[in-house]
Amino acid sequence: MCKGTVTHLRCPHKLVHFAVRCAGNCELPDGPRFMLEDTCAGCHPSFRVHLINAKYERVRVELTEKLRLAIHEGRADEQQKMHRELALAQSACIQEVLLARQYRVPVEGVIWPGKVEEE
Repeated sequence: MCKGTVTHLRCPHKLVHFAVRCAGNCELPDGPRFMLEDTCAGCHPSFRVHLINAKYERVRVELTEKLRLAIHEGRADEQQKMHRELALAQSACIQEVLLARQYRVPVEGVIWPGKVEEE
């Protein structure tokens, strides 16, 4: 049986430390379990929001260019379609941002396991 620690994060991920490995290649080690009121880098709200906004901006630029072309060519049906797609993209962006913020760290900050409180 492998020995080590597992630290559960606010997001669905874990920090796993193997102090001693056995021949069995265990997925998780035997040992203490901790909870860290923080997320991994990939799930951190500000990072996720940055990626979501960058994706939305790329979609918005593409759709806006198609809308300008439709306006220039006088295609009213295409203009309506682009307006709908822009609204849908914006709505999807807002929903994704709300989901990304679910892992927000509490206002008092991160509580590190085993850390002695400073006075």
